[in-house]
Amino acid sequence: MNITKIKRFAVDMAKRRGYTVKLEKGEPKEEKIAVIGGGPGGLAAAYSLALMGYRPTIFEELPELGGMLRYGIPPYRLPRDILDQEIDFLIRVGVEVKTNNRVGRDITLEQLQKDYDAMFVAVGAHKNLPMRIAGEDLPGVKGGAEFLREVELGIAANPGKRVAVIGGGNTAMDIARSCRRMGAEVTILYRRERKDMPASEEEIADALAEGIGLKELVAPKSIRKSDTGLALEMELCELKDFDRSGRRRPVPIAGAVITQEYDTIFSAIGQASDLEFAGSIETKGDTIVVDRHRLLTSLPGVFAGGDAVIGPARVVDALAHGKKAAVEIDRYLAKKAGREPHAETLEKIQVTMTLPKEVIETPMAEIPKLDPEERIKDFTAEVELGFDEETAKKECGRCLRCDVSWLTARDKSIALAG
Repeated sequence: MNITKIKRFAVDMAKRRGYTVKLEKGEPKEEKIAVIGGGPGGLAAAYSLALMGYRPTIFEELPELGGMLRYGIPPYRLPRDILDQEIDFLIRVGVEVKTNNRVGRDITLEQLQKDYDAMFVAVGAHKNLPMRIAGEDLPGVKGGAEFLREVELGIAANPGKRVAVIGGGNTAMDIARSCRRMGAEVTILYRRERKDMPASEEEIADALAEGIGLKELVAPKSIRKSDTGLALEMELCELKDFDRSGRRRPVPIAGAVITQEYDTIFSAIGQASDLEFAGSIETKGDTIVVDRHRLLTSLPGVFAGGDAVIGPARVVDALAHGKKAAVEIDRYLAKKAGREPHAETLEKIQVTMTLPKEVIETPMAEIPKLDPEERIKDFTAEVELGFDEETAKKECGRCLRCDVSWLTARDKSIALAG
């Protein structure tokens, strides 16, 4: 079953029908909690803590909340009015927000430790990894994550007519599709084959449908300035034995080098967290070391999660870490105060599974999309149009199926709202 598209239909339907969510908050608590980062992990933690009766404070270095949801996912994939509505719902339960406030610049980690009883670090992975090739510091060679952030802030320079995007992940697809909407002819350069690209197949197909080119089995070797732009030297590769990722390893073919000129070259080979602010928190490489069961760092009362702990991952992983961190912070503070943790009294959803007697194989429904020629005209036209009710019902009928047999009234309202 196309679960993500069905979830989208359910939320759209709930909004059309005017469903509202009634939340029951726990008794107000005195302890102060700081959340570093206003992305999905930080928002989930702050929201969960607010429901428990705390009044957490989010410290966000950018002008608005959302993290990579806002500054990494373009609006044609995630409309900003929808994002704003969801964020507004989360913070209205009782969350204080301090934007344009970077920890390590505007306030130190040490000061936060003094002022707050507990802390959750959820800074995301906004820093581009270097390609480690000659010429990558030249003007016109840019980090993909930084570019997407500049596009959202409205300060991105026009990339020119000829654009290369080096990488094969979803970020590479977002950069390429954004540049296409800015009028560029874009080519994605990838060192393996299309089937090995970490981006979702749907994102790759959408990019190609929008007129974006894909050159496989090429690896960047060097960049130099030319009379008409940037000359990118690439080695042709062949696939050899399998590596630890389960994919065949690309190896340059001796003497096989090609050169292509571009106006702008984007690097999208990976991202990491900027942990300059971390001070005495124990780190390993570009991630924070935590007790994986409690998400507790090496500092008492300081918890961490999301990309800062596990590296770049899915939004749902950051959300899960945020909710888990809230539970662990509550347990930590309750133990210090000598009271029962609020999380221990929360009702749980009980789920049972039944299987139909007969299984009929039915193809997954395809999501209707805006025509490629229309969607590349600007950033505001949402690509995916959503299921109609009949299609959604048929798609749900493909499930084998997982039935929620019992829900509290509170959980029902939350489920209806998505």
